[in-house]
Amino acid sequence: MIGKSYKRNGQAIAHKTDDYQIGLTLVNWRRLDTTDEQKNIEGAHGIKMSPTYSRGRRIDVEGVIIADTREATSKAMDWLDRVFGLQTTITDVPEKKPFVVIDEQDREWKIMCKIKDPLDYTIQEDDHIDGTTRSFRVSLQADDARFFSAQEQMVEGKE
Repeated sequence: MIGKSYKRNGQAIAHKTDDYQIGLTLVNWRRLDTTDEQKNIEGAHGIKMSPTYSRGRRIDVEGVIIADTREATSKAMDWLDRVFGLQTTITDVPEKKPFVVIDEQDREWKIMCKIKDPLDYTIQEDDHIDGTTRSFRVSLQADDARFFSAQEQMVEGKE
């Protein structure tokens, strides 16, 4: 997991209150979706190589909710539901929101993405008992494989 903190649409994903804590166990934001046009060559025991193209970026986010009561777990789930809510308008145009990463060098990176696989909670057998943890997973997708620095870059040179 490369990164110190993560936000979606301006809200922090890892979140802590007096009632609950949302922790992240995996954030894979550097994986590209790629395609190539490689073909098997019939009878030649080989393949015809072709360039690999980036077709977008997939971001997987996994974590856990730690809470002492079921009410607090419910509040944490409400928080995540707001952060990773699906778009509310029915349209052919996907609603993309910024996913922001602050990396270990304190650089801020922004990726515009939509929700690919909606928020999913894993509920344990002992979920009826207060103090149990609950895990979650969501996948985001960007149609542009690039990520952009949110900081202004200044380069000086001589003529």
